[in-house]
Amino acid sequence: MDTHLPGERTPSYSVTTPLDTDYYALFDDISDSDRDAWHRARAVVDEVAEDLLTAWETAEYPHKRVLESLGRHDVMSDGVDHEGITRLSPLAAGLVVMELSRGDGSLGTIQAVQGGLALRTLALYGSDEQK
Repeated sequence: MDTHLPGERTPSYSVTTPLDTDYYALFDDISDSDRDAWHRARAVVDEVAEDLLTAWETAEYPHKRVLESLGRHDVMSDGVDHEGITRLSPLAAGLVVMELSRGDGSLGTIQAVQGGLALRTLALYGSDEQK
């Protein structure tokens, strides 16, 4: 009988390592462009994960480094159709948020607020100067 006792230790693991479990093959039919957006989001997580782990312990947040990484990997659009921004399909936008949130919940929030709420508001209602 396999029982777990109170205080028993489990093997160490990295919370930032993706498990890539897809038991029902849900991701098999994703288009190349959507998969590329997902992989770019994973690159962001890989790039800033250690900084975010440190930030958790120090109660600080590396805003500049995180935002630069999100921009460099071109995952800030959240489906916004605007000149100079790569438009993501709804599926790609969801995959990006899923992957960013897997790495750190704050990453998904930053992308949703800055890439979705702020950029979409400016794209739809901003003046020419704001755009």
